[in-house]
Amino acid sequence: MQRETLLKLIRTGFNLLSNFRVEGAEYIPANGPIILTTNHISRLDYPAMLMCTERKDVIAMVATKYREKVFFRWIIETLRAIWIERETSDFSAFREAIEYLNRGWIVGISPEGTRSTTGVLQAGKPGAALLVRKTGLPVLPAAVSGTADMGKQLSHFRKMEILVKFGEPYQIPLTQDEEEAKDWLSKATDEIMCRIAALLPPERRGVYADHPRLKEILNGFV
Repeated sequence: MQRETLLKLIRTGFNLLSNFRVEGAEYIPANGPIILTTNHISRLDYPAMLMCTERKDVIAMVATKYREKVFFRWIIETLRAIWIERETSDFSAFREAIEYLNRGWIVGISPEGTRSTTGVLQAGKPGAALLVRKTGLPVLPAAVSGTADMGKQLSHFRKMEILVKFGEPYQIPLTQDEEEAKDWLSKATDEIMCRIAALLPPERRGVYADHPRLKEILNGFV
């Protein structure tokens, strides 16, 4: 009940302080597991994602640095999260994520590994690709914009313009050859990041703006 009450308060806050829009919500599966990948620009990103679906079985992997502030830690733990130590190979966090996926949950992860302070995409890390390799599950790409503008917009007495955009789920073919695993992880990470980049405006695509795979996706070669 505490989580549901907090979600209602967050939804009220979003409605009061922002013009909140969702595109592609029909791509969120009504049930069953999927790996949700998104960019990361604000502490509001995870709550914003939760506002896009009525599903209760959604959880995100969240960096342990957010434990440092008591208020944010309380919010995240009430919403439910998988704490992950970004500076190490946190295998326990990935095992927990896989357990949730095996139970049919949506597990969200930001492949950049840390919040972008510029709002543009940073180079992806292999965490999301590792989840794909271990589970073989499809990936749901998403992109969020506007959540980083809270202080600026509210100081000018303007509502935030928040958009959460989902793309069509996709599968990444697996390889059984262990010798090819490293190359597969690199290509799978690029695929995941380019699918996110395709949902962002050109000026937000960062290091993937000129990636050949992004150009293929934008031209319909998916």
